Amino acid sequence: EYRQFGNTGLKVSRLGFGCMTFDTLDQTLELLEEARDYGCNFFDGAEAYGEPRGNCEKLFGEAYEILRKRDPIKWRRSDLVITTKLYFGPGKGETGKPFGHFGENELGNSFKHIQEG
Repeated sequence: EYRQFGNTGLKVSRLGFGCMTFDTLDQTLELLEEARDYGCNFFDGAEAYGEPRGNCEKLFGEAYEILRKRDPIKWRRSDLVITTKLYFGPGKGETGKPFGHFGENELGNSFKHIQEG
């Protein structure tokens, strides 16, 4: 089941898939494939997810590239909604402070992580 995402024109699956627990590429491939088989098109990550930080987004990017080659229709980018959040930054900052010792522009690594994957 899909719903309109506000006034954006995007249709998103009723349930989203949180990517926080990705540890390995094999696990990521399996989980994404299962989620997509059940109709999920909404995937949510964050640059703070994974060890080291941002690893979940790198794994997502690597897995997405593989899955897209396997089945370009099922993994058509225009059919997917991929979201992210940023807060903690790319490395070890001061606990409890949104930007720690990083400058505001150092925090936008999510797109970079996904593209590098």
